[in-house]
Amino acid sequence: MTNQLEQIADPEFNKNRFIPCGNCIINRNGHLLGMFRTSKKFWLILPNNYYEEEIKKEFPTEHYRFASMMPKYNIFRDRQKVGFALPRVSKTGNNFLFIPNTKDLRRNYYIWDVDESHNIVEDALIYFDISTD
Repeated sequence: MTNQLEQIADPEFNKNRFIPCGNCIINRNGHLLGMFRTSKKFWLILPNNYYEEEIKKEFPTEHYRFASMMPKYNIFRDRQKVGFALPRVSKTGNNFLFIPNTKDLRRNYYIWDVDESHNIVEDALIYFDISTD
């Protein structure tokens, strides 16, 4: 399953499968927002405060079986947590964030504009995979 996910999520694999649906901006308060082109709704993307200390621990931990299960960011909409962003590395070595579908997010989303530490860069595009519709 992981190999399939990495292959699907690699932008070099098939660029025609992904459509940009929004971008990440930093507002005047310094918060990262996910803005979408087709909706007035937006995501508030907050870093997981415990990520740096938890990633240094040996796995499994009390809360996570694998390091890949630990979210780098938490995603909120209308003051409720609706999802999370997981750091991933594609087969070709590209870092990206994978936002799995939840009951509140009906699609898998991807953010490829991240640095080597999986931090989102300003104006990063948010994509979804059209083959999962």
